[in-house]
Amino acid sequence: MNKWLIGLCLVLLSFGIASAGTTTTTLTFAWNSNTETDLDGYGLYCGLSDGTYDVIVNNDIPVSTTDTVTYVADGLLVTINAPTYCVADAFDVDGNRSGYSNSVSYIHCVAEPEQTQTLVCPTGYTGQITQKRTSSCTFNSMPVWSAWAQTSSTCKAVSTCVSKTETRTVKCPVFYKGSTIQTRTLICNADGTSTWSAWTTASSTCRPWWKR
Repeated sequence: MNKWLIGLCLVLLSFGIASAGTTTTTLTFAWNSNTETDLDGYGLYCGLSDGTYDVIVNNDIPVSTTDTVTYVADGLLVTINAPTYCVADAFDVDGNRSGYSNSVSYIHCVAEPEQTQTLVCPTGYTGQITQKRTSSCTFNSMPVWSAWAQTSSTCKAVSTCVSKTETRTVKCPVFYKGSTIQTRTLICNADGTSTWSAWTTASSTCRPWWKR
């Protein structure tokens, strides 16, 4: 008999409900029928690593009368978000078994819980930024994560303002002599901005020019 089967392919029909880290699912397997006259049946095996198939799904599958063998594995145990590998073999009327076929794999995808992360604000700001992301599933694949999206921010500009006072000398009005000294103060606001106060007179020596 042939030592290898050809064209094993895996098709998902339905999947079960997750329980205690594993789940059951119904998978349909198909492969080309062998043509040996002494063919007596087939076997189907699965495992959690490619090359180790320690779960006997069914080692006595009847010979098919069609060119393609179809077998439905109902309630097959698989691991969440990790591949399960399966192969088939054939056996003759004397109980001799062929080598394994090529392997096929299936991943039972279950979305991961939402994730949250906290980031520090950019340089020049205090506070923190909160972001979250979610995962989603597509057939026979690992969960796919969305981009991080901002949900809240307490970032505020760091104030670099230093309060100070400026002084200026102003000439007296026409027909007056002397001068006026004015001052103003830089005010630091809570939001990191700054504002100058109005000029105010600190002292004045202005007097009419005809007076001594």
